[in-house]
Amino acid sequence: MAVVAVTVVIVTVVSVVRIVARAGCAVSGGGGDVQHRAAIGLYVLAALTQVAGFAVTGGDLADSASPINELAAAFGVGGWGIVADFGIAASFLACAIGSTTALSRVLFAMGRDGVLPERLGHVHRRFGTPVGALAVSLPVIGCAPLALLALGTDIRDAMHLTISLGGAGYITAYAIVCVAAPLFLRRIGELTPGVAVIAFVCAGALACALVAFFVVDAASGSPALWVMLALAGALLALVILRLRRARPARVGSYDEPTAAHVLGGVARGAGESS
Repeated sequence: MAVVAVTVVIVTVVSVVRIVARAGCAVSGGGGDVQHRAAIGLYVLAALTQVAGFAVTGGDLADSASPINELAAAFGVGGWGIVADFGIAASFLACAIGSTTALSRVLFAMGRDGVLPERLGHVHRRFGTPVGALAVSLPVIGCAPLALLALGTDIRDAMHLTISLGGAGYITAYAIVCVAAPLFLRRIGELTPGVAVIAFVCAGALACALVAFFVVDAASGSPALWVMLALAGALLALVILRLRRARPARVGSYDEPTAAHVLGGVARGAGESS
């Protein structure tokens, strides 16, 4: 019972920490390394305690539709399961807002740089928000899952499909950054062998993990792989069409990195005060 109670409490705390981490980074514009490390550590601890909880009950974690609620009910602490549900829902909302904000910023910058249509770079006259990017991205984000449900897709299958595609997009983006970072550092003369090795190893590991997931997922009969390939093909076709028309004169002209945005802070000299 102690294991289950700790599991449920940790999941609740993880959700809260994740919300705080996102809010803190959004307000400060950086300095979120401590919150991120704490969230990662709690995620790992929550996963381990859930495995331990199912080992005690003899259940199968992989087949569980709602692990936290099942564990809480099995050990007579069902009330904590409800509390965890609220925390998970709030965390999901925070992550959705954060992802939508990041997407709108990228579309806004690409619109301003001429990579995408200029209207994506429009901002609200009063509030300065990227209304052009939001007007395009929000309907897609909201209507895609609703369209799946309208087509008669089971809600769990629809969730699996959207999560799979979203996860694939994130992992692909991370892998691309791992490859691009050494190239960028080499261009500015700051590349070191250690950084290059770590970056390319991480890119390879992410790619292997993504391939392994979709191989197993496709074997189970999920259409996520084929949907992802169709979307990737359509995106590639648009990129090729865009490059044939005209190449952007300059990309990244609206990026203004500051010291506060550096993960982990900026190294200070011996004579500098904190």
